[in-house]
Amino acid sequence: MRLTIGMLLLFTMIFASTANAKIYKWTDENGKTHYSDKPIGDKNEVIKVNKGLSEKSLKEAKSRSAKRMESYRRLSEVAEQERQAKRDLVVESEKEEVRMQKECAEAKRLVLVFSGRGVIYNQDENGKRTFLQLSDVKKNKKLAELEKTIRDKCK
Repeated sequence: MRLTIGMLLLFTMIFASTANAKIYKWTDENGKTHYSDKPIGDKNEVIKVNKGLSEKSLKEAKSRSAKRMESYRRLSEVAEQERQAKRDLVVESEKEEVRMQKECAEAKRLVLVFSGRGVIYNQDENGKRTFLQLSDVKKNKKLAELEKTIRDKCK
């Protein structure tokens, strides 16, 4: 963006400096016509050159250019926001996938625990075990819940 503005200013300065320059036309002894920005000999003819943009036209061109640059800047910002939103969506999707995999693995582990004939217990952070006394009805209900979790979370 800065490069474009710089190029526009450079072009304007070059154009403005050459707009007032005189162009000389002369013909050599072989009849060949030449053009130059410096007079050569005494057989020179000054050529009228269009002096370029008027002050008003130049201001209008600068205004259009500034508006265009602002439009490009806003468009670039919107595009960057969209790219960031997509990246955020991918990250959230990956986090959700990991969470579902963990829930799936835990549900499968608990199915094995509740399906077995062994004793079921919870263990706290100190390693103390609390044994659970579950009836067959409660075990079957818990197994049904776990199987539903496996159907929903494990894909």
